[in-house]
Amino acid sequence: MLALSMRFESWVRTRVAVALVAAVLGGGGVASAQSDQEIAAARQWFKEADAAEKKKDYEGALGLFKKAAQVKETPQLLLRIGGCQDKLGDFAGALRSYERAQEKAGLAGADKAKVEEAANEVIEGVRGKVAILTIASKESYKDLSVKLDGAPAAAGDKVPLNPGGHKVTAEATGRRPFEESFTVMARDTKTVTIELAAEPGAAGAPAGAGAAGAGPPSGGLDRPVTSGSAGPGVLPIVLLAGGGAAVAGGVVLFVVSLVKDGKIDDLCHGDRNTCPKSRQSEIESDVSTVNTFQVVAGIVGGAGLVAAGVGAALLIAAPPPKTGRVQILPSASKSSVGLAARGQF
Repeated sequence: MLALSMRFESWVRTRVAVALVAAVLGGGGVASAQSDQEIAAARQWFKEADAAEKKKDYEGALGLFKKAAQVKETPQLLLRIGGCQDKLGDFAGALRSYERAQEKAGLAGADKAKVEEAANEVIEGVRGKVAILTIASKESYKDLSVKLDGAPAAAGDKVPLNPGGHKVTAEATGRRPFEESFTVMARDTKTVTIELAAEPGAAGAPAGAGAAGAGPPSGGLDRPVTSGSAGPGVLPIVLLAGGGAAVAGGVVLFVVSLVKDGKIDDLCHGDRNTCPKSRQSEIESDVSTVNTFQVVAGIVGGAGLVAAGVGAALLIAAPPPKTGRVQILPSASKSSVGLAARGQF
């Protein structure tokens, strides 16, 4: 992957330095679309960005490349923007820039094939670093407004996301706000379905919606309230079952990682230093997956052991169940209303 990245950066710097000057920052065919001042400014921004990137000031380079792109957006410049975003850890932004470069490669003239080849290589590399979110809507809401991490989005979107925590919010006329927070890892696929409950009193709201604390429905006096018997409860059993499942899941993940690691060794004939260069990107991605699986396996398995241990301790310490049972029943007559108790021991 390192060799591929260095080869890509070297090609891009060489080609963009020529292509942008000729086609964007002063080419004869473009001069009519931008003023001389804009062309001169863009040329200077590009030179400063190139120098900043060589000094590993990727944030400064990114800002300058974007300013140059405002004068004329070209595939080569989008590749440079994506490269800076990739280095800064904004893999989702890098993927969008690379895909945009791929779309515009048809206008790249003689460099079309090389631009497409470079874009394809980096796109494949960065796709393994992002998750894909699908935003869905349970129904068509009036004046629906959706945001992803505070930025405008839309139902039906498929969005690349950087690993980590994210939040989807939504609002619509006559509906309660929607919010869902979640965490994704690289290569995850996640779907968030927007479901907005009706506001109390709004048109189409269910009768009695939002009447918190309202009394029991008609006929509620016939319904007994029963106190259950004492015993170990549900929590220890849930902890034991959930902990056991987590331990099993951790073991499965670890075994899968070992199998995948073995396949990498087979591909490299037992020596990771002699892996086929043509499959370098695939191998690096598989190694990253193996490492991720092993870390997750350790976390999930460890959490499962702790949960199962706590569940076992609670089960052992729980008092024996009682056989008694008491029912509290509402009672009503023509002259009085009250409660009646009935017990079994």
